[in-house]
Amino acid sequence: MTIEQFQPRRNRTGPLLLVVVALAVVAAILYFGLRPETLGASDGSDSSPTPTSAPTMPSLPTGGAFADSINFASDRVSGVFAINESNWEGSTLVVDVTIAVEWGSLSYDFLAMDMASGDVIPSNLPAYPSDLSDGTLNAGEQVSGTVRFTKERGDTQVLLGDAGRSNLTMLAVKGP
Repeated sequence: MTIEQFQPRRNRTGPLLLVVVALAVVAAILYFGLRPETLGASDGSDSSPTPTSAPTMPSLPTGGAFADSINFASDRVSGVFAINESNWEGSTLVVDVTIAVEWGSLSYDFLAMDMASGDVIPSNLPAYPSDLSDGTLNAGEQVSGTVRFTKERGDTQVLLGDAGRSNLTMLAVKGP
């Protein structure tokens, strides 16, 4: 007789169970992490139709990176955002914009993003009568005016936002 005969048998159920649980966790992570989200999901309590939700990221101009205008839409509002003219006054980017709301209500605000660095800059406080401050437009209304950003010269994305809720769209301005 040998001593090995009296040793307890090794239980392989534990490691096998650990591998099965790990695979289940990985499968669940992949399933829930990679499946597309349902936009505009409803709890069924509202029987009236609702508009389709817009993507959370700003839409890109269809006329190229430096288009003059672009349509925007979300579950709350749709319309057109246009850059009529832009120029530099020293280290200030001056952009003449027009916003027209087709339906819904828009509490608008502006940001700029430097295309080289990715830095995000809020608009300056209005300094001239033609300068736009944050405001609200309803269906059928439009506003035009100047928005100013103090930033380094360079290609810049001007973002139209919905009162801090989300960025609706953006248009690019060439740096000098």
